[in-house]
Amino acid sequence: MEAARKAALAIFDLQNEKMTAALQPSNRDFLHPGKLLNAFAFTALEVSERSTVPPNEINSLLSALSLDSNNRNDAFNRPLEFNAICATPVLNWKGGSFILFQYAALVEALYENPFYWMMPDKSYFAAAMAHRGDFTETFARERLESVFGKSNVHANVDIIEAKGKKHGEM
Repeated sequence: MEAARKAALAIFDLQNEKMTAALQPSNRDFLHPGKLLNAFAFTALEVSERSTVPPNEINSLLSALSLDSNNRNDAFNRPLEFNAICATPVLNWKGGSFILFQYAALVEALYENPFYWMMPDKSYFAAAMAHRGDFTETFARERLESVFGKSNVHANVDIIEAKGKKHGEM
């Protein structure tokens, strides 16, 4: 994830520089579609050089964050359904280049995707779920304690439906 963080920061810097250059008042042809589109484009080599992350790792990351060209996002039909574009905001472009139109989408994908990347690993799945649950529980408890005070927050409370029958936990 450190390599992904470095890559994301490098992409931000690259796009910022390119967009700033494209929109300079002295650059009269900035309205030409190709000029602005190029400001959103980058190569794995550019990201690698800027981030010091090896090119093969950058290529792997960008591939994981790019929607396969055959995927038409058919599962996305209405709001709140899975939208593949959210998980894969990077577009493969011409000549080995990539395009990213919304930097926030990249950062969100880097936050959300690792959980889904780990799910197919059957040997780690149980541990991943336990870590996710432990983190969520600890984070929620700490936030609630900061608002209501430690003495007013109770963790791992069992909800008993009937004698000996546990209904749930909170």
